[in-house]
Amino acid sequence: MISQREISKIAFRQHKLDKIIEKDYVISWILLGLAGSWLKKSFAFKGGTALKKVYFPDYRYSEDLDFTLLGDLKEKVLIDGFRAVLRELEKSQALLFELKEERIERHINSLTFYVDFVGPLLARLGSRNIKIDFTLIEKLVFSVEEKVIRAPYSDCKGLKRKLKTYSLEEVLTEKLCALIGRTEPRDLYDAHSLFNLGNLNYHEVAEGFRVKAETKKIDSRRLSSIFRQKEATIAKLWEIRLAHQVDELPHLEEVIRKTNKYFRQYGMV
Repeated sequence: MISQREISKIAFRQHKLDKIIEKDYVISWILLGLAGSWLKKSFAFKGGTALKKVYFPDYRYSEDLDFTLLGDLKEKVLIDGFRAVLRELEKSQALLFELKEERIERHINSLTFYVDFVGPLLARLGSRNIKIDFTLIEKLVFSVEEKVIRAPYSDCKGLKRKLKTYSLEEVLTEKLCALIGRTEPRDLYDAHSLFNLGNLNYHEVAEGFRVKAETKKIDSRRLSSIFRQKEATIAKLWEIRLAHQVDELPHLEEVIRKTNKYFRQYGMV
């Protein structure tokens, strides 16, 4: 485990709270632990955290982990395997974890863990946690690829462990579905960022979005109208939810304008 001093130096340099850097550090080691476990063949890494920990090291900080199971894995096997990864990290990195039975939530199509941890800042157990979500069944419209986990900490350097990870196109289709299904500013931020890249096959994304939306029983044709209905709520939450994760948060009005333009340009409305 790295020192409090290293956490504080990174936090100062990046103008972030120490606890945000600490959580990113612990997330990094959970990913590295999973990538060194037999469990790695059973799921794909996805979501905003995958954007930062695999694709774009300078991307916004994220506070949870999201995976999709790729095969039939029994619940007990997954939980026991995940706890084994945490125990190994306790031995090798001197981190402390706790996953209580009552902190495991079972839903129709997901399993969610709330993992308490003690990291380099040595806060009391129970004061810090990471939400880890496993989607049980998901329609993938693009191929997954093994990608190296990026962890810029002194005790992670030299490690080249890989996890199966959603493609950027798959992440974008998920974010488009999320814009309809929930009201989270990070979904708009991520979708806008992926559109801004300019180098994805956005027409394939549009078709993939329609396919994925259908499997989720979401009407993809309502993307634009539902997005408009949510703009006021997103505006209230934009800075509250994102300012601490992003160095320079773009103006929401410009993000909305450009995102709507992308919807029209690629036939998503």
